[in-house]
Amino acid sequence: MNAAAQFTLTDRDLAIIDMAFIYGGCSISHLQTRFFPTPGSRSPCYTRIAKLVEAELLASRRLPSQTGVGSGPLFLTVGSTARPLLANLLGCSQSELRRQSRMHAPAPLYHHLATCDFRLSLDLACERSKVITGVEWTPEWELRRRPIRVEDSQAATTIVLIADGLFRLMLGDGSEQAFLVEIDMGTMTDLKRLRSKLRGYLLAAKTEPVPILFVTTTKARQEHLVHLAAGEGQRLKADTTIFWFTTQGAVTPESILSAPIWHVVGGPERMRLTGINGKPTATPATSQLVLAEGVHT
Repeated sequence: MNAAAQFTLTDRDLAIIDMAFIYGGCSISHLQTRFFPTPGSRSPCYTRIAKLVEAELLASRRLPSQTGVGSGPLFLTVGSTARPLLANLLGCSQSELRRQSRMHAPAPLYHHLATCDFRLSLDLACERSKVITGVEWTPEWELRRRPIRVEDSQAATTIVLIADGLFRLMLGDGSEQAFLVEIDMGTMTDLKRLRSKLRGYLLAAKTEPVPILFVTTTKARQEHLVHLAAGEGQRLKADTTIFWFTTQGAVTPESILSAPIWHVVGGPERMRLTGINGKPTATPATSQLVLAEGVHT
């Protein structure tokens, strides 16, 4: 008898496995935040995850430390024993499941985990919202299938853009709003590449304006990117309010939607993603929605 047959799977176990799959892998801290949120739950969380790993329902991998001291986080993906369960849950064959799993193997992993941080905060915030009725997330691996392509006539080149995610907020009145997400780890230092990305989004927004949420590492990095975005906007004579910037440390389930953590380029330096009425805050990129008051510094 294998380990999977020696204990009964709970609804929470199935939800844990499902999250590990739909997130394309996540850390144990993400699972603790989502499924073991009460104080003192760290030990029960680690114990249960260890059992799921032992039963090969989850697969674990210890990442190297980013600082060179100690070890990194435990990265968890779907184990081989979980595939029949997931195939049944998702209504697909195991071969389809294996193909999908191979397509979205994340790399680099720390960038992927930072994207998971953002996505989890968003998911939890939307669940708690009284106005937002749903959120749909499109991951990077799926956006890669149909990247944004724009022609830069001044540079005589085609700019290809692949965001780290796209999500849609659904409201009770039937309206919805899309946002692109860029997780900036501060590793791209080539000014030409940075300007090209920002320029590409500005050009794309001329035909389909969608807010781009940039989440970066530090305030200094944020200010640098804001400066670059403003400069590209001036060169193109384009509306820069599509760019919303914040830092990773500012994003929590409590702040991501309703706290003034977002710096809108060419707009308020402190803006909520959703307004006082709970609806997405309007800029020219969200002009069909109700404008909420920005909070200026």
